[in-house]
Formats: sequence, C-alpha cells, structure tokens
Amino acid sequence: MTGIPRVEPVAAPLGAIVRDADFADQNDELIELVRSALVQHQVLAFRGHTPPTDAQLFEFASSLGTVKTDDKITPEFQRPGIPGISIMSNIVENGRPIGSTGSSEIDWHTDYSFRGCVSKMLFLDAVEVPRAGGTTYFANMYAAYETLPAELRADLAQLRIEHTLHYVDDVHGAYEERAVHPAVITNPASGRRALYLSPSFHPRFVDLPDDRNEDLVRRLKAWAGDDRFVYGHPWRSGDLLLWDSIGTIHRRDAFSPDDRRLMRKMSILVDDEAEPWTQPALPGASAR
Repeated sequence: MTGIPRVEPVAAPLGAIVRDADFADQNDELIELVRSALVQHQVLAFRGHTPPTDAQLFEFASSLGTVKTDDKITPEFQRPGIPGISIMSNIVENGRPIGSTGSSEIDWHTDYSFRGCVSKMLFLDAVEVPRAGGTTYFANMYAAYETLPAELRADLAQLRIEHTLHYVDDVHGAYEERAVHPAVITNPASGRRALYLSPSFHPRFVDLPDDRNEDLVRRLKAWAGDDRFVYGHPWRSGDLLLWDSIGTIHRRDAFSPDDRRLMRKMSILVDDEAEPWTQPALPGASAR
C-alpha cells in the first residue's frame, strides 16, 4: 500500500471521509483501519482514490464479511460476471431500466430487514451522480436508542417487529418477504445496542395492539430522524460509501429523472443470523 489512508470525521453525529485508499493493494492494515473506523463513525465515504474495478470491489467487500450474492428481487440488475454487485440507477436503455430504485424519494430503511439473515454492512459506489438532489441521509440508531427514556428502552427490549417487503410491478408481478426480529439489535463488532426499525418495510410490533403499534412506530421514526442523529452525504462522482447497516437507517432525496444516477451496490451479511439478537451488550459500550 502506498500510504495509510486518512480518516477525517465530518461535522455531524456520524460519518467520516477516508482519503487516498489504495484498492489495488488491499492488505491487513487497510482492512483493520476500515473495521475500526466503521465502528467509530458508522458511515465511511472513500474519496481521492482510483475507482476500484468490479473485482477489486468484490475483494474488498469479501475481506470484511460474507457478500450477499443471491438476488431474488431484481436479478436482472446484477453486474454480469461478478456475484454480489448490483446496479442502482434511473437510466433507461432500449426501453428498459438498467438498475433499481429510479429517481423518486426513498424513505428511511435498512436493507434486508425483511429477511432472517440481515445485512451488517452496505457499499454504494457512485459512478454517476445527478446535478442536484439525490442526497443520502443516515440516522445513528445507536444514539437514537441510547437517548430514549429508560422506561421505553426497557419496553423495547421485550418487543418484536415484523418487517415486510411487498410490491407489485409489471416485471416481477407480486412479491413479498417478511421476517420478525427483536426491536433491539446488538452489533457483534462493538457490543453497542441499536433500535432496529426499518420504516419503509411496514414495521409492525407483533406484541402490541394496532392503536399502540402505529403510535409507537410514528414516535420512534420521528425520534430517529431528528437532526441530532443524522448525517446527509452530498454525493460526488467516485464516492464509495461503506456503512454499518445494523446501527443505521438511511433515506434518499428525489432527483430529476432527466439526470443520470448510476451506483454499484454490495451488501455484507451477518455471519450468524441469530447473533445480533442474542449477544448481550458489552460493558461500557456507549455513544461516541
């Protein structure tokens, strides 16, 4: 490696810029730096580097955990020849989109909460970005949980949430997946506990009646989305973002459909699907 990347915290409740990483020379020193910085900052934005090839991006992701290589939802948007890399884009070629998510606003969520084996990290690599809009915001769910009233934290530790993905479109027809998880998750890497709420995926507290359910979901969503827990990332072409998807949720602003946005995406799964729900918080694990 030509030099040790610089990690520069941003002026926000979470997030850091990582400058001058060398993805052509991936070694233990780089991986350890990234692991440590991710625990501390939750969102890392790599800048000032030569964009990694598909193979280099897959190698980097694989060094951090198990890459999700199946895509039952939109298999047509997988990068040819490289497992695990999918395309997010609003670009249409020959009358068909080349990627998922389009240009509309996307509400708060964490990816794959509707599955038993959830995501622990996500990559998004900006190949092309729109001229305006499309900002991605991240909310620190560790801090959101740790600052809740003690009585509510105790109640949440006993509750479970059902997460559901459901949609109907002309290509895939009707599609649905769902999973039930405890409302509080523990990051195995840090021992910190976080609120595991994914508002886009129709969260429902299975242990509460409907009237209390809706009120609590609305209250927690508003709490977590408060500015004191949020970082908004202003995308630049070439940005490679890596974030902790156990302890954050994210959302995206809309942008003009006349602009082009092209992203490479990868997800890293938890090693043991039961571990985040059974591991106790480590002594002393707390907010930054």
